[in-house]
Amino acid sequence: MSFSLTNYSLTYARLNPDMLQKQRFLYSTNRVEAIHLRTLRVVPKSKLYRRTYAARCRSVVLTDSLGSHKTAKLQAARLGYSFSDAATRKLAAINAREDYYKKREKLASTIKARFLAKRARATLRKLSKLSVK
Repeated sequence: MSFSLTNYSLTYARLNPDMLQKQRFLYSTNRVEAIHLRTLRVVPKSKLYRRTYAARCRSVVLTDSLGSHKTAKLQAARLGYSFSDAATRKLAAINAREDYYKKREKLASTIKARFLAKRARATLRKLSKLSVK
């Protein structure tokens, strides 16, 4: 009886209207596929990681949500390690570069340039199919 009550309460906690509203547009299909591909790269199906499977999967999820800099710091703190100043600066630079490219991808000028490049390629394809005699 207690198992069914606990199971019901967990299900209700996940499916109540407030939680559904919070989770509604959390991930797009492209983002989910990116997480799947990253997971397959870190944990390929052809290999068996008995000891490090959970840590590898956790690393993928943390990297997606927090970025590589914070993930590395969290993993090191969990294992009891500390970074040198040079390593901290390098990780901060990597994180800044990731943030820059994420923001740049969303800029209207970048979106417009991508659209124009696609249109130019399509035009070239059409022109190359014309027969000139």
